[in-house]
Amino acid sequence: MVPVVDPGQGSGMLTLSPNPTVNWLNVTALLENGSVIGQANVEVYATDGRLVQTNTVANGANFQLDVSNLPSGVYRLVLLAASGRLEGTFAKQ
Repeated sequence: MVPVVDPGQGSGMLTLSPNPTVNWLNVTALLENGSVIGQANVEVYATDGRLVQTNTVANGANFQLDVSNLPSGVYRLVLLAASGRLEGTFAKQ
């Protein structure tokens, strides 16, 4: 399993691992301008654009996301914080 670093549509870097995942996704985010991410909203979208999961995390720079309830497939993760937006793609087995 190789972590996927996906710059997505933001000004920074989002690392999602393991990818593909089964139950938990480790998320590490770094904004290009060095801003502290702090509290952030996490949205997970299915390939058809449906919002399938939302969470609020205290530390958007480093957290684990429970994806055990999602069916197998490819998903887009969007991290939204006051200091910026990052996006990445992961696969759920």
